[in-house]
Amino acid sequence: MVLTLYTDPLSQPARAVTTFLKVTKIEYVEEIVGLLSGDLKTPEFAKINRFQMLPALVHDDFHLAESVAIFLYLIQTHPVADHWLPKETRAQARVHEFISWHHTALRIPVVTYIISVLQPPPLMIKAFGERQITPVDVAHFKMRAERALDIVENIWLKETKFVSGDQISIADLFAVEEIEQLKIIKFNFRAGRPNLSAYLDRVKEFVGAELYDEIHQILGPGA
Repeated sequence: MVLTLYTDPLSQPARAVTTFLKVTKIEYVEEIVGLLSGDLKTPEFAKINRFQMLPALVHDDFHLAESVAIFLYLIQTHPVADHWLPKETRAQARVHEFISWHHTALRIPVVTYIISVLQPPPLMIKAFGERQITPVDVAHFKMRAERALDIVENIWLKETKFVSGDQISIADLFAVEEIEQLKIIKFNFRAGRPNLSAYLDRVKEFVGAELYDEIHQILGPGA
């Protein structure tokens, strides 16, 4: 059976799925689809993913969208270690708790800040419509992103090694990708956040430094 992942390394959730596939050694075929090139909006890609977003998974004749759904499907169809999504009810609930939180409380403020700094035309229209972004707006978006990082630092990592407990899970793959994305604008997200900094090092060590750096190479060296 052929497993194909449609991805772009600029996409945070796509990188999370890619990392999972590589770390768990699940065999798959990778197809790069340009996130900013307009390829997502072609009739051909609409046949792959009806929502025309990344990542997208095709397993033989089964098409699946949305990164969380893709993770769940991969875990249910392949023999992977229990720590990625524990079977124990409360441990699993902690994983889902972070994933549910991060969509709006981490991803949105971080992405909004990045877009306001870089101002790529396709994403500007999607994020802000016709609104003109001022330096005051950028400062506000930066404050929101920093607040989200501080919540990770002071709440999610206050008592545990990883965001949902003391073992790595799929929640951590989502977390690190949203945070590492800030390298694009050379924002130093580690400064003043010792818990977060140590946490990122732990995830990198578990994934493997070579693979971790390869996955994030497109983002640049950061601050």
